[in-house]
Amino acid sequence: MDKIYNCVIVGSGPAGLAAAIYLGREDLKVLVVERALTGGTMAVIPQIDNYPGAPNVAGAELAGKMWAQAESFGVEKITAEVQKIATGSNPVAIIVAGSDPVKAKTVLVAAGGSYRKLGVEGEEFAHYCATCDGPFYKGKKLVVVGGGNSAVSGALFLAKFASEIVIAVRDGVTAEKTLQDEVLQEKKITLKTGMKIKKIVADEKKVVAVEFENETIPADGVFIFAGQVPASGWLAGTDVKLDEQGYVKTDENLMAAPGIFAAGDVRSGNIKQIAVAAGEGVTASKKISEYLKSF
Repeated sequence: MDKIYNCVIVGSGPAGLAAAIYLGREDLKVLVVERALTGGTMAVIPQIDNYPGAPNVAGAELAGKMWAQAESFGVEKITAEVQKIATGSNPVAIIVAGSDPVKAKTVLVAAGGSYRKLGVEGEEFAHYCATCDGPFYKGKKLVVVGGGNSAVSGALFLAKFASEIVIAVRDGVTAEKTLQDEVLQEKKITLKTGMKIKKIVADEKKVVAVEFENETIPADGVFIFAGQVPASGWLAGTDVKLDEQGYVKTDENLMAAPGIFAAGDVRSGNIKQIAVAAGEGVTASKKISEYLKSF
């Protein structure tokens, strides 16, 4: 007989891991399916200073602790990409790349998102992860495109390696004030506003400059932090409804369709904070537990 999980969680960010911990504690059969890094986007954040009770923690460290806690309750995890799910029946069939379909009574969509691309010439030479690629730029000049929390915290991390960094923002800086204050104190970083990127200039696959509408800045590398695109394309053709931006719509119980729940950055209305995502994961776990009692 095929194994049927009580819940399959798609994504291992803070929402997915928090839900996994709570569902695992109830001795339910839970499987987490993660396409990349455990912790999702959280895992590549250099430093998190606003997660309650864990100040100045690296995202990878926090993700590791959350997964270890979930695993201690018997939660399983596989690294694979979910291609689609078959809604409208129970158990739900989850089609996973390179594997037999996985069956579950409920599914929690906590897939987060992918890095948003700008669509400019030369973008194939850009980086999107400061912790992944920053160490390659010791003593180099960098341009960081974006003004949100990810961009500013990324620039602060890159300052450990680079000799000079320009943060280029099209409109205004939207990062939290504490991060903005840190940038003002970092002598390696210069902030420029009114900067609309046109092109990343490369010579023999090596970045030499970033061209904006009003000026060209010489650089050895460029990091782009332009937000996320929700990882929801695999839900096309299902009973799950998406908003205009592709985020999953849910009701007050975080249910998107019968037996299908959503939490975290992929959910419509989420405010994109790690603590909020974790809280939604906990809420979703409670709603899933209640739903499972109907079987």
